[in-house]
Amino acid sequence: MEIHRFRGEPRDVGRAHGQRFQQPIRELAALRGRLAMDRMGLESRTELVLLANQHVDVLARADRDLYLEFIGLCEGSGVSPADMVILNNYTDLRDLTREGLFPDGDAGCSAIFLPGDPPVLGQTWDMHASAQSYVEVMEFAVDSAPRCLVFSLTGCFGMAGVNEDGVAVTINNLNTLGARPGVLWPALVRMMLRASTAGEAVEILRQVGVGSGHHYQVADRHSFYGVEALPQQQETIARWTAFGDEPMTLTTPAGAFHTNHCLAPTNAETERIPSVSTTHRRWRALEARFRSEVDPRPISLWQLLGDRQISMPADPNEPHKSATCGGLVVDWSGELPELWVCRGPMTHADEVRARFSEPGSA
Repeated sequence: MEIHRFRGEPRDVGRAHGQRFQQPIRELAALRGRLAMDRMGLESRTELVLLANQHVDVLARADRDLYLEFIGLCEGSGVSPADMVILNNYTDLRDLTREGLFPDGDAGCSAIFLPGDPPVLGQTWDMHASAQSYVEVMEFAVDSAPRCLVFSLTGCFGMAGVNEDGVAVTINNLNTLGARPGVLWPALVRMMLRASTAGEAVEILRQVGVGSGHHYQVADRHSFYGVEALPQQQETIARWTAFGDEPMTLTTPAGAFHTNHCLAPTNAETERIPSVSTTHRRWRALEARFRSEVDPRPISLWQLLGDRQISMPADPNEPHKSATCGGLVVDWSGELPELWVCRGPMTHADEVRARFSEPGSA
């Protein structure tokens, strides 16, 4: 995988991103538009466009720089604002019309944090398998914001990542009711990656809020938060600090992990898990692995996430069924953090070690 780097003013960065991936962005926007129409039960595409455009208005009010980057993305790729929303916010947008459950369960991910000196953080990225070829890794250096490395799709602000100050964000889906138009969730990830500490990033999450349910793992070299964020409420379900000055709450003494069901009882009251979801199967597999000693090194976490019970291959007979389309691990062992990534299932995959560019380089 190539590391794509974008630097400059927000609108220029968005335009360069859109131009770099013009054809793939158009393809992915069209693909997700078709999937949204198939799965949202809408009468017409006009309804979908109206719902999508509400999110453009929210972004414009919430964050001027990301809104300008979004407009640049549309300009560079030739994709309409509504279609760019559908590309970025497909799962949250889809939840707005949810009356029942989606039979394919095409949003997953398994996330793991391991405490240590330094700690290590990572996740699989599970979504409709037809998105796999659009997975990329990018570096954004926008104005005075900290540079960030993100695991992303073409045309997407960033689905997870780490900034040069060492603040990392991963995210996995929660199947809950009560969705509403909100900030595009990949834009929220980028907002959080402006923070200088994990605590600041969690405060951004609290203040901005979410449009639909997600679980966030937010960490830096010294602290960690696991937050189940729903539109109605947010609850920190896991906490760790290297300084030992706060009570620590992890899934097990060896670390924290999460799949796609709520651990907070109040959040679980609103969840609706599809019958085909693999969340409990993956959870049990992780429970079994954590009964023995877990090595808190990036390579060990990479291998753990590649376990065949965690990393899910695509089904050639069902191209839009959920599969592991990629994965990432955050490595804090150097002076600057690195983002280890791959495209496709993590099982036996070699990691690409994405590093920050030299200061001042193009």
